[in-house]
Amino acid sequence: MRVNQNVPALTAYNALASLQRNSAHATQRLSNGLRIHSVADDAAGLAISEKTRARIRGLDQASRNAQDGISMIQTAEGALGEIHSILQRARQLAVQAANDTLTQQDRRYIQLEVDQLLEEIGRIANTTQFNRRKLLDSSTSALWSSDKLTTKVLVHGSLAIMFPFRGRPEGNYRLEITAKPGAGQVQKSDILPLGSGGQWVKTTVFEETKVIQQVPSYQLVNDVNVIDINTGQNSYGATFGNGWVFSNGVLTVTGGESVKIVGSGTTTNRVVAQPGVTASILLSGVSIDVSGTDDQCAFDITTATVNLYLESANSLKSGAGRAGLEVKYGSELTITSVDGDGSFNGTLIAEGGDTATGIGGWGWFPSSSSRMGRAGKITINGGAITALGGTGLVGGGAGIGGGNTNREDGGGIIMINGGNITAIGGTGTSGGAGIGSGYAASASDYFTLIGDDGTVITITGGTITAKGGAGTGNYPLGRKAAGIGGGGASNAGSITISPGANVSATRGGSGDTAQDIGCGDRGIQVSYSTADVPPTSTPVFPPLPGEMVLVYQDVEHTIIVSKEISRYVGAVSGNGLDLESPQILTIYQGDGKRVNVTLDASDSLTDVARKINDAIAYGLGQSVYVDNPDKFCTVSDGAPNTSESVFSGDYATLLVRSAIPGMEGKLYFSASEALLRYLGLSTLRESCESEFTVTIYDAHTNEQVISPQKITGSILYEALSNNVDVKFSPLANIDVTWNELAKRYDFSRAAGVYTTFIHLVDNAVTLQIGANEKEELKLSFGDVSAFALGLSGLLLASRETAARALTTLDNAIDRVSRRRVTLGTYQNRLEYSISSLMMTSANVATSESRIRNADMAREIMRFAKLNILLRAGSLMLSQADQFSGNVLGLLGR
Repeated sequence: MRVNQNVPALTAYNALASLQRNSAHATQRLSNGLRIHSVADDAAGLAISEKTRARIRGLDQASRNAQDGISMIQTAEGALGEIHSILQRARQLAVQAANDTLTQQDRRYIQLEVDQLLEEIGRIANTTQFNRRKLLDSSTSALWSSDKLTTKVLVHGSLAIMFPFRGRPEGNYRLEITAKPGAGQVQKSDILPLGSGGQWVKTTVFEETKVIQQVPSYQLVNDVNVIDINTGQNSYGATFGNGWVFSNGVLTVTGGESVKIVGSGTTTNRVVAQPGVTASILLSGVSIDVSGTDDQCAFDITTATVNLYLESANSLKSGAGRAGLEVKYGSELTITSVDGDGSFNGTLIAEGGDTATGIGGWGWFPSSSSRMGRAGKITINGGAITALGGTGLVGGGAGIGGGNTNREDGGGIIMINGGNITAIGGTGTSGGAGIGSGYAASASDYFTLIGDDGTVITITGGTITAKGGAGTGNYPLGRKAAGIGGGGASNAGSITISPGANVSATRGGSGDTAQDIGCGDRGIQVSYSTADVPPTSTPVFPPLPGEMVLVYQDVEHTIIVSKEISRYVGAVSGNGLDLESPQILTIYQGDGKRVNVTLDASDSLTDVARKINDAIAYGLGQSVYVDNPDKFCTVSDGAPNTSESVFSGDYATLLVRSAIPGMEGKLYFSASEALLRYLGLSTLRESCESEFTVTIYDAHTNEQVISPQKITGSILYEALSNNVDVKFSPLANIDVTWNELAKRYDFSRAAGVYTTFIHLVDNAVTLQIGANEKEELKLSFGDVSAFALGLSGLLLASRETAARALTTLDNAIDRVSRRRVTLGTYQNRLEYSISSLMMTSANVATSESRIRNADMAREIMRFAKLNILLRAGSLMLSQADQFSGNVLGLLGR
């Protein structure tokens, strides 16, 4: 027995302490039901449990998020339901307005209700909110901005949904737009005869009109037809395109396609217009020189019709016996500078070889003695042109006109309507005329030609400098030539010069009978006219396809000062207009704008025209597109023109025009039946939509993201995204000019391209419907404003517009239906998501319970065991403690 170390007691104590710790743990588990209270209990289990708990709480919150999303969708869907009801009512009104049992006044009342309905649609779109977040104004789908007020983005949904070429179309984009202009509407009022008691004054002013409409910059439809004359290829490396073939150094125009020929230096490659073709050809920087080779022609037109347009500097120089620009008998050539008469951007120098003309017929060449030198029809409308006849031993060629031949001389028709023209005949044994005939080589041929081979020359405009060539021969026919008219011994033909032309003509020398203007030495001079009278006909110059026309004419401008319009009698009713009280005339524009005009009985017809003009110019805003905003409505001046205006005796008409092509600029009038019947407006020219080609680039990298898209109208649908439309100016890349003769605004393609920028950023509503990243759902609400639904221009002002509005409203109803269907699918999906989240949360909670919670039956059993052991341990510790007491007791005895 040991006293210093009570081993049994120590053993009992350690066992009891362990039992107490285990009993405390068991008590804790039984108290809160958890198996793991700290990381010491089960480190791995605790980590798994905490992650599982995070997922459970995330799933529960995601379920609540989905329920909030359903509430948001229901809010939006309720608003869309109201918009549907509004659209149904608007459609009912459109059906009513399309019925001709109604008067115009009735339709105006209907229009007032429709206007209010559209405003309510806008209010709903702008004010429908959930938790102060707007739902239907596109801000919950995407944010956008642009560099121009006329460029707008219509957002129908999220940018990240159904995007065709990459994930998210956020960023900056550059739109480059080119246009094929349409047409603006022109309307004419009824023929208004002046009734009894009316007064009017007609003032006539004679005025010579020069350029009425300039030809705009040339634009090709297909760049396959842009050919480099130096290489004989287009930009794709091809040697032929639509209407042209290049072979053995000759570019042959074979068809009616428009062809642009460019150059990069002097070449010996040549151009030939194939017999029988009618073609438009643009020369831009072309220089052809084949003077070193006899019988070679730089540009040959044989029994063909060619509209030749000049851009930049061009030159044509041919070999011996060939004209610089050869127009054989039976051919027609029209030359125009692409910037129009008076703007000498396009230039041409045409130089004939020995004995040949600068522009016109062939010359004499020994290897082809039977050659026919007569010219075809030559018309010059503009450009800076220098034509130099060739100098030869036999004789000189004309600058412009017939060739020099030993068989036949002169011939052809020459008409100059504009431009800066210099024509110099060549010298030789006999000279060639500056403009007109060449030279006849023998007396016998000369006498044969008199009377039937002279050149018909007509000059109506432009600045003309013509100088005949000097004759150097000693035999009788070796004489000087006229500046305009006959060669050394040829027939002058017919010469007519209008007063508007600036003409300087000089014969080729003195000492013989040559005229400055007239015949050569022995031809029969035909009189020419410079009388101060307007020409009897108006030459119309052939335009490029789709382009404007140059027209010259002397016109009489008539100014009408009329008394009260109540004195004008309506042609239909036969009665005057009752304007004792003011009448309201409402003008609607196709884009939805409108303006009211108040007409009084004291208004003159000129006052009415001014009021309507100002309403269109400033009330509808069309003045920003034109330089002369006083032409939207005018009183007819009676000049013959395509607007078919009328002014005869005591009659007058109003002409109303739009400066915006297509439906956006179309004008509609609404007033009382009497006033509309009085005006009797009819359409002279229907509006026609412009065609645009739109290419989209990344504004930062300049990468082309959308290939060129051809569209009609100024809305690009679903190009950047299925949910994004882009609206741009209806006059993008279009110039508006006033056509004085046609009394209307004409439209032409502007130089360069129209550029506009847009910025897009996705702003879709994103619902977190899962416990982890990327477990989300994007909601697309879109824009349902009247503008986005295509209703901004909804008009019921006439039966026709009301009928057309039915289709517009059907499209709007369909768009709203698609939005509601989309929201319905979102709601159904979220409801399934909620069910799935609840099920997943329950299953995960069960799994976490197995890891973290205690098995109560096992813990109770263990706790009972530990209690028994604790009692036994306490008893044994007490017994062990008595061992030492027994020893001490023995010592005490």
